[in-house]
Amino acid sequence: MSLETLNLRQNAITSIPAGVFRHLTQCKELHLPHNRMTSITADSFTGFVSLEKLFLWGNTIRSIPAGVFSHLTQCKWLSLHGNRITSITAGSFTGLPSLEILDLHGNRITSLPAGVFRHMTQCKELNLWNNRIASLTADSFTGLISLEKLHLMRNRITSIPVGVFQHLTQCKELHLAENRITSLPAGVFDGLVNCTLLKLVGYREYEGNISSIEDNAFRDMVSLPELRLNYQRISVIRRETFTGLSRCGQLTLHNNQILSLPAGVFSHLTECETLYLNYNNISNIHQGAFQGMGFLKYLYLSNNRISAIEPGLFAGLRSLRELYLSDNHLTTLNPNLFINLPRPLELMLSYSSNPWNCRSLCWLKHELQHGTIRPKYGSISCTSGDRRWTDIQCGNKGDQIYILSLSLSLSLSLSLSQETGTLISNLTCSKKCCSGPHMFVYSQTHLGLDVTDNSPQHDSNFTGDCPEPGGVPFATRTLYNGPYSNGAQVTYTCYDGSTTTITCHHDGRNWTWTQKPNCTGKALLTCSPKSE
Repeated sequence: MSLETLNLRQNAITSIPAGVFRHLTQCKELHLPHNRMTSITADSFTGFVSLEKLFLWGNTIRSIPAGVFSHLTQCKWLSLHGNRITSITAGSFTGLPSLEILDLHGNRITSLPAGVFRHMTQCKELNLWNNRIASLTADSFTGLISLEKLHLMRNRITSIPVGVFQHLTQCKELHLAENRITSLPAGVFDGLVNCTLLKLVGYREYEGNISSIEDNAFRDMVSLPELRLNYQRISVIRRETFTGLSRCGQLTLHNNQILSLPAGVFSHLTECETLYLNYNNISNIHQGAFQGMGFLKYLYLSNNRISAIEPGLFAGLRSLRELYLSDNHLTTLNPNLFINLPRPLELMLSYSSNPWNCRSLCWLKHELQHGTIRPKYGSISCTSGDRRWTDIQCGNKGDQIYILSLSLSLSLSLSLSQETGTLISNLTCSKKCCSGPHMFVYSQTHLGLDVTDNSPQHDSNFTGDCPEPGGVPFATRTLYNGPYSNGAQVTYTCYDGSTTTITCHHDGRNWTWTQKPNCTGKALLTCSPKSE
């Protein structure tokens, strides 16, 4: 007969008599879903020498006898999903050399015998999701040398043996979400050199069980553009945790239990553009944690336990566009933190959810006013207990911000805003004596200047040597004469906690000081007048 498609779906067929289809030699598709078949035999499909698609889903078939499909040498698509299959044997799928898609999802399969798919060398997609598979062996997928998609999600797998994927060099998608996997050993994904989609997480409400990742677990996943490990129980990540992920553009680690970020932990993610670290327990971020991430654009650190961020932490993030720091334990942000970051930078801080010292963030208000830093959503206003920026009145007399920049020739130009007050300088020395930008903060209660616009009415000059690496720009600094008594006190507070207090000297025209503070790190300089 020349019949090419036979559709017998949604009947009450309970069995297929031997040889009933023996004359359908030209038939290419057989549809038998939603019947009442409980079993199939070796003679059920005799005669289907041209069959390419066989659909048996939605029945109550419990087992697949060895050799039952041995006559279907041209079959490319076999669907058995939604049955009650509990076991498959090493011979269940022999005689299917042309098979490209095997769908077994929604059954009750508990294990995969070694070599069960060894004859399916042309298979491109294997669907085993929503079964009861508890374990895999190193030979579970032997023979699947052409496989491109492997679906194993929503099973009961607790561990993955090293080498189980070693023959799947053509695999592009691996779905492992919603299992019971607790750890990823070194080399667990060896062989997956062409994988572009690895799913280890399911829906948002599902919490995974992965608590540890050994070094080099992802070493062969050199083609993976995105890795999602959110909603797991990961507490520790190390420098070699993400080895091999050189092409990963997005790493998602939110909603874990990560405690700290060591130096170089993301150094292998050289092409990463988006990094999600929000909703963890991060309290410690080491210098160099983000080294090598020159292409990073979006960094999410919200909802952690970060209380301080050291200057230089974001150095090298030349592509950063958005930074999320809301819902932490931050009280202030050092101006050095944003040196050399691209402008404008979009910042998400949520001031009401950090215990801010608003006065210490007046420099940030200035950047917001000038558009060099922009709020990610809405506007930013600082609240610290019952104190707000509006109460502190940053920019009014007594608290004004001045931004100073030191040119490469070491001449200091003063960009004055209105009124008088706090002085903040962004310092860049000449290349012959400095390795990079440095920052100092000089604080006075009054400069004695009557400035009504942005044009400086008086010059300030800098003389002396450039700062030592990591030190404070200091030798002899001369500032415009203010209404101070001779003997005004200058206090250096270093970031290591040490302090040095020296005296300002007045020569009738200028204030000078020459003693160098003993600081091991960058320092905060404050100067306040001494009463006569």
